Amino acid sequence: MTLDYVHRPIGDRTLFTGEHKGSPFDSSFDQTLRLLEDELWHLDAENVVIEVDVVPSQIRRDGKLNERARPVGPACRLVFDSAHGQLTYGTDRFVRNYRGPRDDWKHNLRALALGLEALRKVDRYGIGEAGAQYTGYAALPAGGGGIALGGMTKDEAAETLLHASSWAERSDWAGWGDPHATAKLVRSARFNSHPDRNDGEQSAWDRVELAVKVLGIES
Repeated sequence: MTLDYVHRPIGDRTLFTGEHKGSPFDSSFDQTLRLLEDELWHLDAENVVIEVDVVPSQIRRDGKLNERARPVGPACRLVFDSAHGQLTYGTDRFVRNYRGPRDDWKHNLRALALGLEALRKVDRYGIGEAGAQYTGYAALPAGGGGIALGGMTKDEAAETLLHASSWAERSDWAGWGDPHATAKLVRSARFNSHPDRNDGEQSAWDRVELAVKVLGIES
């Protein structure tokens, strides 16, 4: 049996701390999916959604990530319907290294799968009431603080563009109400973050592009 799931952009960041540590996991992604499939089977899970830090355009029509998708952070959120109601789990704890490669979310998905395994063992060893360990993970109602478009707020988007741009453009910038200065700011941020100027590293470029979309800047 193959795990049936779809990807979505992260819709709620309340489970994430922004505090990272090196990943202890060396399992393959296929091994992670098999573990997750087994744990979800025990929970009679349906409508499985794996949320990662991407923009909607990086998800294919079939709900899977585009091969060129580059998540801008390590966060991973798992949402599914189960015998205990709709449950949600998320973490951004683990990174392969501190520069945030694009597959860090897979390490955090493994952490979630292992967490589900540990919760199941609570029932196995008769600790507390059956299923009580899942009540604290009931999904919050839709719209409760969710942040659209890859989880980046407008304030974060503005800070991203200002940080990535050159000093000359920041000093001339008079606010988002000046289209000419804003266009120069965006061009500078794109120039500085381009992978060709950063040894092929694309995470900064992806974050700049996300910021442009969040702020609705026409380019």
